Amino acid sequence: MIAEIKKCKNCEQDFRILPEDFVFYEKIHVPPPTWCPSCREMRRWSFRNERTLYPRACSKCKKQIISLWSPDKPQTVYCRECFNSDNFDPTAYGRDVDFSKPFFDQFKDLLNSVPVIALLGGTNCVNSDYVNLEMDDKNCYMNVGGHFNEDCYYNTFSLYGKNNVDNYWVIHCEYMYESIDCHSSYRCFFSRNCVSCTECWLCYDCRNCSNCFGCTNQRNKQYMIFNTQYSKEEYEKQVAELTKDADTIADAKIHYEREKLSNPHRFAFIEKSEHCTGNYITKSKDALQSFDSEECENIRYTQINGYIKDSMDCSAVGIAELIYESVGVGMSCSRSAFCGLSFPAIQECYYCLMCRNTDYSFGCISLKKNQYCILNKQYSKEEYDVLKPRIVEHMKQTGEWGEFFPPQISPFGYNETVAQTYFPLTREQAHAQGYPWQDALPERSGKETIKISEIPPSIESVSADITKEILACEKCGKNYKIINQELDFYKHMHLPLPRRCPTCRHENRLNLRGISRTLHQRQCMCERGGHDHVGRCVVEFETTYAPPEGRASPPRPEIVYCEACYQKEFV
Repeated sequence: MIAEIKKCKNCEQDFRILPEDFVFYEKIHVPPPTWCPSCREMRRWSFRNERTLYPRACSKCKKQIISLWSPDKPQTVYCRECFNSDNFDPTAYGRDVDFSKPFFDQFKDLLNSVPVIALLGGTNCVNSDYVNLEMDDKNCYMNVGGHFNEDCYYNTFSLYGKNNVDNYWVIHCEYMYESIDCHSSYRCFFSRNCVSCTECWLCYDCRNCSNCFGCTNQRNKQYMIFNTQYSKEEYEKQVAELTKDADTIADAKIHYEREKLSNPHRFAFIEKSEHCTGNYITKSKDALQSFDSEECENIRYTQINGYIKDSMDCSAVGIAELIYESVGVGMSCSRSAFCGLSFPAIQECYYCLMCRNTDYSFGCISLKKNQYCILNKQYSKEEYDVLKPRIVEHMKQTGEWGEFFPPQISPFGYNETVAQTYFPLTREQAHAQGYPWQDALPERSGKETIKISEIPPSIESVSADITKEILACEKCGKNYKIINQELDFYKHMHLPLPRRCPTCRHENRLNLRGISRTLHQRQCMCERGGHDHVGRCVVEFETTYAPPEGRASPPRPEIVYCEACYQKEFV
């Protein structure tokens, strides 16, 4: 079997289906895709709303809640208590399959009638009502996609964290602020890709370092500023001056970014892995065109996954195997396809949304501990085994089988979802591609009670009354507030108040990290002696750093090394 070139039905660009892909499709009994990997990813993300939240009332108990669903949407929305209650039976909304209509039309009708939960996740959360897609949190606020956190606020993908604010992908960390992709670190601020570091500011790709400021590619170092060694006394004196207020920190950031560009960068963060392509991959094998993957095996075209194997086209999937074209499923899931926002424990499910502990079901929504359901109607095993093949055959005739839910079915506006982050569209572009759009986002402006210029640059001069004020983001102008716990953190850490709203802070972290998932073929830029090569290194690799001569993506200014040259230089 050889690779097949196909034209994407959505963007009309050519894409390849490899022989290994065909083997997987045959294994799980689905046809090859008709959309390219990027368009498939965009379509999946359009079903995941992480951080666009609205105040509304629970449709059952009438309690005021925070919800993923805007009040103008047709969904019936239950708070967690009402949704999890034994008084709510999702199979009561079941209906027969109508073979005279497309299956997706019937699914959309069901989606508009079955009650849905206001916020996803929330299992074992204590005093953490305003978190989404989180589990086992305590005293947390506005966290997304993480687990086992305590006293953490405005983090995305934080695991086993404590006293962390405004971070992206930090694991086993404590007292972190505005940091990205850090592990096992303590009291690090504005740092990226650091492991086992303590009391570091503005550091990049440092390991086992403490009391470092503005450093890049350092190992086992202490009391360094911009990669220059200082005594303990001189270090403390200079850092106190560099961090005394918002203005000095802003100047230090500019200097840091300039210094960082003068140092080599790894072509990708792929560690303890074999035969992998993509970026941010650890302890994995045969993870190809995959991003943000940990302890995965035999996966392809995936993003933000952990502990999955034998799967393809997965976005935000964890602890699962044999999963295809799904988003936001995990926790002991297997042999399921075209599912979304379903965890924990779905098995042998197809075209299901927001189901949990569900087996052998097809086209269902909001199920809880159910088996053998189709369009939320309960069947016996024998009835299910007869009806399911009929539906698949019907969907083949309508051209629906093998495709993820079409954009028109998404219950969210495109601009409410993760898709807008990675594949930004205008309102007109979204409508042209069939994606819904939300015009009334939960944002307000012009209601500020204090100007940014009136906020003291030093936290020591900020009054506790600031939590009663309404601020305006210096970038987008939208209003935001400082919560009491957040202010306590800034006071304790001697950090200035943020001048941007939580949304702009999150977007800034993603931009600093680099959100491109386009891989470019490049050659190592190392020309240093002692690296087992004469002249420029000839090693080639795939990287998200676009080359200077590239046209498909904006060129990147970083000096990019292969793994061998990087290891020789800095390890």
